[in-house]
Amino acid sequence: MDFEFSTLSVKGNDVNQWENLLSRLDADIYYSPKYLSLFDGKDSVITERFGMDPKLIVYGNEDNFVINPILKKPINTLAFYPKNREKDTDKQFYDIVSPWYYGGPLITYTDEKNRKSLVEGYFSHFHEYCISENIISEFTRLHPLLKNNEVVEQYLKPDMRNKIVYVDLIQDEEDIWNAYKKENRKSINRSQKRGVEVVLSRKKEDIEKFYILYSDAMKRLNADKAYYLSLNFFNNLFSNLNDKAQLFIALYEGEMIAGSILIAGNDISHDFLRAFNPEFSVLVPNNLIVHNKIIWAKKHGYKVFSLQGGHGTDDGIFRFKLTFSQLTADYYTYDVVHNQIEYDRLSDLKREYNAQINQNTENNNYFPFYRQ
Repeated sequence: MDFEFSTLSVKGNDVNQWENLLSRLDADIYYSPKYLSLFDGKDSVITERFGMDPKLIVYGNEDNFVINPILKKPINTLAFYPKNREKDTDKQFYDIVSPWYYGGPLITYTDEKNRKSLVEGYFSHFHEYCISENIISEFTRLHPLLKNNEVVEQYLKPDMRNKIVYVDLIQDEEDIWNAYKKENRKSINRSQKRGVEVVLSRKKEDIEKFYILYSDAMKRLNADKAYYLSLNFFNNLFSNLNDKAQLFIALYEGEMIAGSILIAGNDISHDFLRAFNPEFSVLVPNNLIVHNKIIWAKKHGYKVFSLQGGHGTDDGIFRFKLTFSQLTADYYTYDVVHNQIEYDRLSDLKREYNAQINQNTENNNYFPFYRQ
């Protein structure tokens, strides 16, 4: 059977082809060209962490195909990269990542016998593509709810990294509520009794207020600079995704004390980003706002609400999410080196640079090594 390799961009007629392919799969919002177009390369900090120039990799034919969304990250702009080398080689080097939060290959086929050849053919042709595009390595975060680790496992062994928590929205509202831990139900009731109200908003002034709450939260957490998302990013998120992105805000005496963004696609809704004013923590607005998101998602026909995960299965973030549901899914990643010679050279350059700046905290398990 003849299979072909191609790529699609987030511009022009490619968008319609991209959307058509997604409509034939159990995909998710993270695969959408409208979501991926947020990473347009205009913000250098976001590009360094999350990538730019989104593409959909396609391998197969009309009825049997594999797709995988990717984002490129420039290597030549990294601090350790020799500035004169770019002139000498006249090459731009990249590595690639899956979309933030999840991605990875998805597959559809008409006959089980096509599955193996599709997967093997995809990985082989994609490797050739990466070599031709000066892509040194790739790091992919697989989708816990779509379970596409099962696709990848036919070719390589992904790494199980963590777990995520999710709510089954096919249940009745009463069953969803009863599955919450007792202390969570108490917190939700207490928040309501004390006068906290959760509403939806798309007003620019509310998006800006949430942006301020979110930025303050990143400062408190001393977060990586890439997570200091710009106001422009938030405005574009709501503009690009339309009703697939919703802003929930918690009000107390008319003041926004917490906010949270839900994004959704097909059957899956996500707890995307949240922030609150710690001065009002006694009102436990986070519990109430997440509860409202879950009920909203159920009423709008979604089958799953993903709370994502934490830094591990025993940290405070993860334990908070478990107060809403005991259902978990495994989160996998995989990495591939496409140009071993260049990868080793970059890693050596990074080690030399670390020595020059007296940075001795190298982690040999970090991938790609030269980005730590």
